Amino acid sequence: MPEMFNPAGSAAEYIRDLFILVIAICFVIFVAVGGALVYFIVRFRDHNGSDNTEPPQIYGSKPIEVAWTLAPALTVFVLALVVVRSVFDLRGQEPTANDQRVRVVGHQWWWEFEYPEHGVITANEMVIPASDEELDRKVFLQLESADVIHSFWMPKLAGKTDLVPGRTNHMWIEANMVSPYFGRCAEYCGTQHANMLLRVDAVSQKEFDAWIAAQKEPAREVASAKPGKERFMALACANCHTIRGTRANGKFGPDLTHLMSRKTIAAGMVENNRANLVRWVEDPDEIKLGCRMPDMRLSEADVKQIVDYLALLIRLQLWKAENTLIEPDTFNELFTMHGTTMIFFVVMPMIAGFANILVPLMIGCRDVAFPRLNAMGFWLSLFGGTLLYMSYFTGEGLYGAGSAPDVGWFAYAPLTSPAYARGGSVDYWILGTTLTGIGTLTFGVNLIATIIALRAPGMRMSKVPLFVWMMLIDAILIIFAFPPLTAAQFMLLIDRKLGAHFFDTQAGGSAILWQHLFWFFGHPEVYIMALPAFGIISEVIPVFSRKVIFGYTSMAMATAAIGFISMGVWAHHMFTVGLSDGLDAFFSAASFLIAVPTGIKIFNWTATLYGGKLQLHTPMLFALGFLSMFLIGGLTGIMLAAVPVDWQVSDSYFLVAHFHYVLFGGSLFALMAGFYYWFPKVTGRMLGDTLGKIHFWLLFIGFNLLFGPMHISGVLGMPRRVFTYEAGNGWEIWNQISTVGAIIMGVGFLVFFWNLLVSLKSGKIAGDDPWDAWTLEWATTSPPASYNFEVIPEVRSRRPLWDLKHPEDPDWKYE
Repeated sequence: MPEMFNPAGSAAEYIRDLFILVIAICFVIFVAVGGALVYFIVRFRDHNGSDNTEPPQIYGSKPIEVAWTLAPALTVFVLALVVVRSVFDLRGQEPTANDQRVRVVGHQWWWEFEYPEHGVITANEMVIPASDEELDRKVFLQLESADVIHSFWMPKLAGKTDLVPGRTNHMWIEANMVSPYFGRCAEYCGTQHANMLLRVDAVSQKEFDAWIAAQKEPAREVASAKPGKERFMALACANCHTIRGTRANGKFGPDLTHLMSRKTIAAGMVENNRANLVRWVEDPDEIKLGCRMPDMRLSEADVKQIVDYLALLIRLQLWKAENTLIEPDTFNELFTMHGTTMIFFVVMPMIAGFANILVPLMIGCRDVAFPRLNAMGFWLSLFGGTLLYMSYFTGEGLYGAGSAPDVGWFAYAPLTSPAYARGGSVDYWILGTTLTGIGTLTFGVNLIATIIALRAPGMRMSKVPLFVWMMLIDAILIIFAFPPLTAAQFMLLIDRKLGAHFFDTQAGGSAILWQHLFWFFGHPEVYIMALPAFGIISEVIPVFSRKVIFGYTSMAMATAAIGFISMGVWAHHMFTVGLSDGLDAFFSAASFLIAVPTGIKIFNWTATLYGGKLQLHTPMLFALGFLSMFLIGGLTGIMLAAVPVDWQVSDSYFLVAHFHYVLFGGSLFALMAGFYYWFPKVTGRMLGDTLGKIHFWLLFIGFNLLFGPMHISGVLGMPRRVFTYEAGNGWEIWNQISTVGAIIMGVGFLVFFWNLLVSLKSGKIAGDDPWDAWTLEWATTSPPASYNFEVIPEVRSRRPLWDLKHPEDPDWKYE
């Protein structure tokens, strides 16, 4: 059973019970909405493609729309109350005389544990007294960091809490049985993040008292080990490590006084035995590449003498790490570039491309408001991406080039400071993403001006296509969200190059300040990428179901609500950093609230299918795939809005799955729907429908095989951003399934690119309106002339092309 659902302490039990409640609610919603979606697809599929009669149109229903607004609102309100109470219940515990206090200090990449009431300091393995039938014994942890942000995560005992430099956080754990428990650092902290493991041994009170007494004893003195002791004291070892009872009093490395009473070395990576101790002293990088322990270049005799000495300082158990396929530095560079590239240089440019082509056509104007500003934004984005990827190349004059940035796409301080990110790779990241952000700002300004000022005669805002509504709110979010990121990037660059201390925790700066600024951009950015997808789906589903969108007005209002609420949800990503209980409760409630307008959209799209004549061409398949994927991503988002649940899964593969179901399953499936839908308009040729359907099914199956199992591996305790993982946790099979899914997806994209090449060369001529659509872009030639329209059309309804085709039954009569 997953550790999260098999807790061994009261804190973890509380979180498990809340998690089960949230899962149950989300499961009911999934079955209801997913079941309706499947039923409508089966029931209303158009098996007779030659019948062009239009089904009865339903423009909306106020009672139904009010009902499915109030129902989710009431659900999330009750759930928010339960979650808020849980935050105060879990955080409101106070230590008693029976409880222990432990100071935990995170270092790159090891743990220091201090028992202040007993004067004991140890490393990497914490010993605590277990509760029994007579007494509950909680352990209250004081969490600090000596360098970058770490996170203490012990799934069977409690959720995670971050260790932030310059800040003291608190949490408590309790073990209700005598047993070893295993955890790790869950927050990305540099090269050896994957191997920053920890162990908690819960023992009886009697055993704990005996352990404390033993730890207070000074190091043993044995005559045979005297040469090794002298060699140890003569080297830099004595300046880094403490061995009580000797002159070794270093503070940079772990206290070694009772080294051999520990079961592991290297922060839990290998068993503490003589052979591994020799390897650790002789060549630390052999066990833990990139560790801070220097290579002393010791002779064989020196190593033997030092190990003889250290081996006297008693041992206990074993653990063994997996082999690695790639080096940790390379892996960290890859996931940094993956996240940065997909967000800034894949999804955002695709969104800008769709908007620049389609918005002027949809609103009946000849071009965007400021074409030259548009061009400047394009070149800034292109140059920003080029600058980022220049970090890979080696050559004179390219300061710091030769390796990509490895600080994550989120670039948490102080990991980005010169002390931890030497060279110029981070500078390339800052400058590249800053230029791209400025280019995106020009796009947002241009889009707002175009939509507000250049609509066709008669096209009031109540008649613009929903895609245009989504892009308008999207552009407004860009205007508000990108400047804080740009400001933070300039502050970081000034820190790195001019000696300022905005984020330097050693000089009074704040690591949390970066997180506030970054996520003030980062959470709206999720919706900046999602809203255009919503707009595409709102155009594709009506055309291929032959039904007008259900509840146009509520869809537009829900879009505005999403934009507004998304600006107040940024600390949803910061539940583990130690904000106040009140702030966590507020941002949790806001996170639940945003589910209401998002749910309205899903309900309205599903209702549009009802009674329609569903034509399952490739664009419609991708649109339906979007609905199912986004439904799953949205429901797992509700789970993450529950603060204690977030403490357990926020830095696990569960979050990786959620994120990709929202952005990849959401945005990319919708972008593919839009690509197949509007390709004929842009090129004048049709994409192959058969190859398109093969592409869809490969992508749909591959995606779910790739990311679906990540929910399970996350609940099993697998952290994200690790280049390797230990065996025996049940993660292997799910990673293997994910790998198969990735291969299937790769084949799917090969089919897509082949379809694209073949169709561009010899695809079927599309004509001006191959889908019998209703919006203005289909009223002009395919591809459009550079001026879009010979005569600017006049608009009287939300389906202007329908009005032109059917003057005897115009749509404006029914709106």
